[in-house]
Amino acid sequence: EKKCDVADDGVRGMREKQENERRGKGLKQYIADRRLAAVSLVLGVLMGLMILLGIRYSRNELIYRTAGQFLGQLAGWVVCMTVMVWAICVGLDALGRGWPEIRDFQFGKFLPVNSCQKRTQARRGKDCEDQGSSRDVESQGRESKQRAAKNSDLGTWLKWMFLSWCVYLPVFLAVYPGIYSYDASAQLLQFYGKLPLTTHHPLIHTLYLGLCMKIAGRLFHTYQAGMALYALSQSFFMSAVFSLCLCRMKARRAPRWICVASWTFWILNPYLTVFSFVTTKDVLFGAFFLLAFDTACCLAEDPEHFWRGMCQKKEDLDKERELDKEKNPNGTGSRKEVGKSGDWLLFFVSVFFMCLFRNQGIYVFLFFVLAVCLFLRKKVYRRNWFIGASLLVAALWYVLSGPIPTAFGVGKGDAREMLCVPMQQLARMYHEVPEKLTPEEKEYIETLIDPQALSEYVRVNADPVKNGFHTEVMQADMGRFVRTWAEIGKRHPGIYLDSFLMGNWGYWYMGDSQYWISYILYDGAYLEGNLNILHITRNSHFQALSDWLREATLTPAFQSVPVLSVLLNQAFPFWLMLFAAGFAVWKHRAYEIIPLMLLLGCWGTLLLGPVVSLRYALPLIYCVPRMLEMIVGLTGK
Repeated sequence: EKKCDVADDGVRGMREKQENERRGKGLKQYIADRRLAAVSLVLGVLMGLMILLGIRYSRNELIYRTAGQFLGQLAGWVVCMTVMVWAICVGLDALGRGWPEIRDFQFGKFLPVNSCQKRTQARRGKDCEDQGSSRDVESQGRESKQRAAKNSDLGTWLKWMFLSWCVYLPVFLAVYPGIYSYDASAQLLQFYGKLPLTTHHPLIHTLYLGLCMKIAGRLFHTYQAGMALYALSQSFFMSAVFSLCLCRMKARRAPRWICVASWTFWILNPYLTVFSFVTTKDVLFGAFFLLAFDTACCLAEDPEHFWRGMCQKKEDLDKERELDKEKNPNGTGSRKEVGKSGDWLLFFVSVFFMCLFRNQGIYVFLFFVLAVCLFLRKKVYRRNWFIGASLLVAALWYVLSGPIPTAFGVGKGDAREMLCVPMQQLARMYHEVPEKLTPEEKEYIETLIDPQALSEYVRVNADPVKNGFHTEVMQADMGRFVRTWAEIGKRHPGIYLDSFLMGNWGYWYMGDSQYWISYILYDGAYLEGNLNILHITRNSHFQALSDWLREATLTPAFQSVPVLSVLLNQAFPFWLMLFAAGFAVWKHRAYEIIPLMLLLGCWGTLLLGPVVSLRYALPLIYCVPRMLEMIVGLTGK
């Protein structure tokens, strides 16, 4: 008992010493921090370059004529962004450390519990138990687990669900029976046998959409009910996922303001709310991506909890349950937590369905697995367990997306979907600078892409060219395709780079991006009679709200509001990811960057897509609250 008191006095004295040092130094400790200066400079250079190039591509004109003008403007933006990053880092860390003037306003009660302090308290508690004086520590531990269990139980989840549906129900009435848009027409044509069934669209989503239409159509004798069933089931699942993430936040003792802000972002955000009722695979893909990212953060922050249940022996679990019964004879306390499975099961299930709902999911997952293999330590994070489970998920995905569909006569998707960047680069050369191509190259491009499609080329959308691309010509002589593309690019690398950046600037530039707004398709798409074979039509029961949602999602009015123009920009998740990574490096916790590799992999696949569209960026946008929690959790450490 005396040793515990001595330890407490030592820790208390060290904290007082650190607090006195902070009072004396103030900003001097941050100004002299070379690591912070380096992180701020690197992020400032990246952000300044993205702003300068983004202005150029958003206006589709050069804002600098010489290399000197470019470097001068870049230097100005780099200085501004470096100072901004440094100031944000200092402000967040000052808030986390709890400076005296901040504590006077009682901001400290809103801060998350420092995980390093929790581990220190746990070690001290264990030492006290060895001395036979663990009663107070055990009492605190039970209270902590009671709060965690209470925050993650069914009642809390239902409360979040109720609040979410207070918003979702009026929106459903406004968009009734749902938003029949994007690829829904093509998928239903395949489901009802009007078109050959292929894996171009994820089979699981095609079957889900078709079965909703078929079941409700037979029960209610109208396919409007089928559309309503799809919209209700998908929105219910989305609200369930968001509520689960909020419960997990509370169980991790995230600040209350983060939970409220996260619910506001997920539910009150008109873009995300509308998408919950849209017939696109990106919504469900984004939900499983969010769960995968949330649990991947647990792998980096608390690997012991992540693997809980899988790596524990049965004898240890039984002993833990017996001790819990002795401590809690009345059934209260931490019994819910004892023997509870960790996050590994939720992670791998989420990853599996993430791969099924979007063909790019498997590449994102494999990129993350590679990052884990390279950067996480073998013993601490049980890397062999992770690699084995990952290979099992990848093998199961391959069987369900390859051999089994082929055995049932399902065709493969067109490979041209992965070639948007090279086909746009070739079309750019042919359409804008044909004099720089040889006659043989022109002839081959005309054979590869329909001349009509080449004449419809636009810089910011690869769909016109993609629709006229002949995959069979490329596959007949793959070597010639690669040689032609590489030889032209070797002669004109600047045009190739300009074509690439023009196709994806909306994913990394935080300024105005009016082009993608028209691709929300609030009023539906492909509603012509030969495509809309089920005759789905809008029949709003809340016309005033429907008109407001249409205006909010189809016009750039929000860009005039300073805060909303940032939060609702689809490049914001990428910028927040860069800041989170830099903040973790500054705090000497670089291992927490590993979960961000999921976001980086997904963002990388977006750069290769046909067009900048909000629905493609949904997975990254869904993860914004979790990244914010990660950043706040690092403050003061």
